[in-house]
Amino acid sequence: MMEEIIYREATVADLDQLKVLGKGLLDLYSTENRPHYIFKEDSPEVMAKYFKMNIESEDGFVFVAEKESHIVAYINLNIQAPENPLLVWKKEAYLRELFVSEDVRSLGIGKVLVEKAKEYSKAHGAEWINVLIDVQEPKAIDFYKKIGFKNVETNAVMKL
Repeated sequence: MMEEIIYREATVADLDQLKVLGKGLLDLYSTENRPHYIFKEDSPEVMAKYFKMNIESEDGFVFVAEKESHIVAYINLNIQAPENPLLVWKKEAYLRELFVSEDVRSLGIGKVLVEKAKEYSKAHGAEWINVLIDVQEPKAIDFYKKIGFKNVETNAVMKL
């Protein structure tokens, strides 16, 4: 029998568990293939402050998936209308992070969290959800395509 997954909005009481999951995300991006990602020693603490800011913000959203009272996944986003004097921008949700613990991947948790983010974003006037996906994460690219995201831009970096 599979344990029930509970989905809910994050609270400040979740910060310690979110910090641990956030460290997993930082570890994923701290590889020799990503030399432009250099995290500070106190990155987990900074990430906890970032989560707290989003949890308490009117335009931020952190939703978690819980299994046996432990947070196993989260989604973190902000809603904003970008400013550019040349363009008429629509309000967008920026999906900052989606992280699912390795031991519960492929159970549909990420898809449910994205659905929760879509519901929240629509309710707060956003017309789009924007996510930046690392090209070195083909599973992530496939995941987002599978649930309806379209590739509209490419971001490139160059060492100077």
